[in-house]
Amino acid sequence: MITAEKSDTVSVAPHDPQFRFIDGVRLVPRAEVRISDPHGEIPKSEYEAIIMWIKLGYIKAYANMTSEEYVLAAMRNGQ
Repeated sequence: MITAEKSDTVSVAPHDPQFRFIDGVRLVPRAEVRISDPHGEIPKSEYEAIIMWIKLGYIKAYANMTSEEYVLAAMRNGQ
């Protein structure tokens, strides 16, 4: 029998207050989506499609935090 311990991580979505933090000066997102084309092989239409999918909500950035980090972030955000 294989058993797994309970995960100590929390996924944080862009609409959650803990998704952003203050680095001392500015509000910074914890996660991001990066599109990279180091060889210049992706056609412009493909980039435009990806941007459209992000705007439509098909592609989203999620951040993963430990439960402890999540609780501390919630306390800092006054929740």
